[in-house]
Amino acid sequence: MILCLLPLIFNKNKMNNQDYLLTAAASRKSLQELFLSAFCSLNENISLTWNEHWSEAQKLIIAEEILRLNFIENINLDIPDEFKQYLFFKNIPLTKLLKAECASVSLFPLNNKMNNHLPVLAHLWLFKGLNITIEDDLLHLEGNQIINTRFNIFITTSINNSIKDINGTSWQLAYKLAEKAITASSSKIKKRLSNEWIATGTIANETDTVLPINLGNKLSLPLKKHIKWLIPFENMKDITQEQQQNIKIRAVDSLNSALNHISGEGTRNINKSRLPNSIDELHILVGGNIKAQIASIILTQPSKIILWHSDNYNYSILPSNNIIDILKILLPEFNNISMKLLSNENIQKAENALRNYFDQDTSKKIIFNVTSGNRLMSYAVQTIARLFPRINLIYRELGEEKPHQFVMLNYREIPPYSGNVTGTLPSEFNNLNISFLYGKEPYTSVDDFIQKLIFEKYHVNTRSKNSDLT
Repeated sequence: MILCLLPLIFNKNKMNNQDYLLTAAASRKSLQELFLSAFCSLNENISLTWNEHWSEAQKLIIAEEILRLNFIENINLDIPDEFKQYLFFKNIPLTKLLKAECASVSLFPLNNKMNNHLPVLAHLWLFKGLNITIEDDLLHLEGNQIINTRFNIFITTSINNSIKDINGTSWQLAYKLAEKAITASSSKIKKRLSNEWIATGTIANETDTVLPINLGNKLSLPLKKHIKWLIPFENMKDITQEQQQNIKIRAVDSLNSALNHISGEGTRNINKSRLPNSIDELHILVGGNIKAQIASIILTQPSKIILWHSDNYNYSILPSNNIIDILKILLPEFNNISMKLLSNENIQKAENALRNYFDQDTSKKIIFNVTSGNRLMSYAVQTIARLFPRINLIYRELGEEKPHQFVMLNYREIPPYSGNVTGTLPSEFNNLNISFLYGKEPYTSVDDFIQKLIFEKYHVNTRSKNSDLT
């Protein structure tokens, strides 16, 4: 995105980066608008005839943009004479700041009582190797125990070029991200952090866990459409439906997850914490143990179930038949269930079988339980999930302590989203023995499974078909 410019005729043969920078900053209407739009990628091919009538407020933005271009974009500018001794960050000359070894900057929101209680955008700067002495009382940050003393930290806002006190700890995620960026070997994180993301959250310093905060009205900042938010995972419950539709929000529970969002590398947290129910289709890889499969059916309440099995009778076909028999008892009125063969030896055949099915429809709400099956079958499903991002993959370890909890994986973006989701047990299944369903206790047949799953007073007559269930 390019800084908003006056519609002036330009001659790029005569203008340099410095001229472009000054023109861009001087054309802004106000400090708030300048500040909200200043950190955007520079298009070096655009040069304009510039107007030298800018305000003091605009000069602050120009000075900060010079710092960003030098340390973040790695563009060395010839500094105009009037800026060489321009006092910035608590009266430090700009030229002295430019002598630092390296720097990074992140964006975060503030609830500011001095701005009619409207949120304010802040820039958090870190400098390494800055040869200056700063009095301890120049910047007061609540929760400053996470700050690394190797770096100099400065904070500017859109209503002041620098501030002295910040109450609250929601600045900590932005600080930690800036700290990671300043030590990163790649400039990608630095650039994306300064251009595309606003971060807010408290950090548990020992574990780098992102803790919830009071969001207040921070999300009402008047930001450009390309800006995305990083907020604590637990704060997703505070987000309104309108905000989810109009703001690009990513929920994170750890510093590492936040970095993955910014870099676009590594698995990221999903924003949902609930396992969807009343879905259109539930697909299941069937293997020897069917507990997680039965649990997923009960929790998601699908309209249709597809059991994908290999040609191994004992390991896959027999358990598929037993799932059907168990559902005849648990869900006697449900009959929309079918079995489909999936190769467990040839990944191309497995992928083709899945592709032929999912090519038929693109609108259904689909969950695919990949807890069982062998690894080749699971790899095939993940390949198809990349092609059809409407598919959510779920998985559960046998003996996992938390009931109704699965890991969900979605490939709607690369890298994928992943995280724990918890289902809600329908009231008609309150008679189930949850300890058996999610525990490691073995079973020997359909009858045995039902007898252990349903409490004594709810026992029903079951058939002994497929009594060799293992």
